[in-house]
Amino acid sequence: MKTIVKNGEYMRLENSDAESRVKAGWKYCPKTEWKSNVRDAGKPTAEEVETAKAEKAAEKKAKREKKN
Repeated sequence: MKTIVKNGEYMRLENSDAESRVKAGWKYCPKTEWKSNVRDAGKPTAEEVETAKAEKAAEKKAKREKKN
């Protein structure tokens, strides 16, 4: 499996298909580049997830204390 890119468009292809496209103007790129720009695009970072969890826990605690 190879990762190729052309004009900001990423593709993950079998080796033979990727090789033929590279001959037609596409370029190989690292899989990590594909992961960050395609697969994980728009996902919150681990730090953002932790912050959201902490805020939610604080709200829950405040509601519990308010009831008592």
